[in-house]
Amino acid sequence: MSPMPSCAGSGGASKARHVGDPWADASVKFTAGSQVEGPILSFTKFGAFVQLAEGIEGMIHVSELVSEKRVDRPQDVLRTGQIVKAKVLAVDKEKRQLKLSMKQLIPTGLDEYIAEHNVGDTVTGRLIEVSGEQGTVELGDGIHAQARLVLEKLARSNRFGPFAHMQPKIIGVNCGFPT
Repeated sequence: MSPMPSCAGSGGASKARHVGDPWADASVKFTAGSQVEGPILSFTKFGAFVQLAEGIEGMIHVSELVSEKRVDRPQDVLRTGQIVKAKVLAVDKEKRQLKLSMKQLIPTGLDEYIAEHNVGDTVTGRLIEVSGEQGTVELGDGIHAQARLVLEKLARSNRFGPFAHMQPKIIGVNCGFPT
């Protein structure tokens, strides 16, 4: 009997060998914080799956779809085949999981406020809480800032107390949450 001809270079079964494992370089292609785009492939009760590359899907948890409302079913806001953009939250090559977020790509009121103001700017706000020499100032809808109060100056101005309007100066920005 004569040997079977080689399939190398003819497409067929050898093509699968050359493709390799799509997850081999997934953590390099899809880094946490990067933006990706792809079509919605399928849904589960807890999220939607997005095709990012051949053999690689990412999952957008239902809580990461939109920020302005609660979504019970991902099908309520997405459809199969729809092209979406998302932010990569985490890549786990061993578990073959990519966690994605659509809502983190949407600027929040705070993001917009920070983009419009700089350190050193004097802004307008409403004092909503006072605790010693610290106060909480509402700068916009849902945007609160901690302020160091100069009590003598506020007392002289006759504008001291909750709901007083003030013009604090931005001395720094920290978007973290107090522990």
